[in-house]
Amino acid sequence: MQSIEEFSELSLYIDDLVRQAAELDVRIDICDNFKELQELVETTEGRAPLTPVFDWRYSNISSENGFWIKGTSSSGQLVHMQAARIDTTEGKSLADYLREQASLYLSPHIPAIAEQSTFDTCWWMRESKGKVCYHGEIWISPHDGFRGRGLARILPRIVPPIAYRKWQPDCFYGMMAPKLAERGMSAQYGYSHYHPLGIRWKLRDGNGTFDEYVAWSTPDDMVALMESYKAQASYNPPDNQAAKRKGISI
Repeated sequence: MQSIEEFSELSLYIDDLVRQAAELDVRIDICDNFKELQELVETTEGRAPLTPVFDWRYSNISSENGFWIKGTSSSGQLVHMQAARIDTTEGKSLADYLREQASLYLSPHIPAIAEQSTFDTCWWMRESKGKVCYHGEIWISPHDGFRGRGLARILPRIVPPIAYRKWQPDCFYGMMAPKLAERGMSAQYGYSHYHPLGIRWKLRDGNGTFDEYVAWSTPDDMVALMESYKAQASYNPPDNQAAKRKGISI
């Protein structure tokens, strides 16, 4: 059971992330209408297709077990989306649970055979079970300069504390393309651990696999991230120019 103080800390952390997003012209709304998410994804330029696990037409997803974030600019432009859902593995490992639901987690842009793919190469996938929060669909608009202004370090970090306050899961996790993971995006998104062989999707053409990284954090990791975040926020580094004028080496 979480104390009032811990939930208060989560709220302050969320509020500060939302404030930082607003300073970069992104207003955050928490939504639970997944039909709206599906329609927005299908009509938004530059947005990859929705993964079935977040598509109400294929998956059991609603306000009972999921929410999503919509970010809009001051001009009303849609500039950001991401989503989360809670599931219970019912005594199975996360690897076995995902194997049984394989087609729901296969992104439409990956030309793979879900049923012939591998889910248990990573030790963490074999050992994790219980209440698991899946975090995905992270997208920032490629238009009007919204990428490259630091939003990738702010927006994805909003979801885990909201999910923890709502569901108290045993872990948070998501899948990531290698080109993103190799640029350090799992750390930017606030995840403490990653493994290069999360899901090994068997390619339809028979030419091996497309390997998605799995990134994950525990509730303890999230608390540590919040502590680090607070420490960084309270530290005011010296002004470089002022320091140089005083002869201090920076």
